[in-house]
Amino acid sequence: MAELLPTYKSPSNGSYQIDAWGRIRRTVESFRDQAQASAADLATVSLSMHAQLALFYFQARSLDAQEQLLNSTVTQYQEALDLIENRFAGGLASDLEFSRPKRNSRQRKPRPSMLELPARSSSTPLQF
Repeated sequence: MAELLPTYKSPSNGSYQIDAWGRIRRTVESFRDQAQASAADLATVSLSMHAQLALFYFQARSLDAQEQLLNSTVTQYQEALDLIENRFAGGLASDLEFSRPKRNSRQRKPRPSMLELPARSSSTPLQF
């Protein structure tokens, strides 16, 4: 006699689509290309920001050098004026020698504020 065995049925619903014209492959390639383009855009922005940072840095250093030169020039003018005043006080310099540098020193004396404004405006983005 034949024994009856229980039969189990499992519901399966599956489908498969044949990619005859490569639509799925091209879609995957498109997404891969978009990801690479996004990575390239990110690298471009990063490079641009680093270039801007370097530009601000060199501008700040240039302004520092200009300020040092300005301060040095003012000091040298003052030392020259002091020398001429001492010579005049000792009777070694004429009135003309004394009056010309004194007048020129008042006219040429650079104001430190001439460099402070550009230094402040260029260092603002980086908070120097």
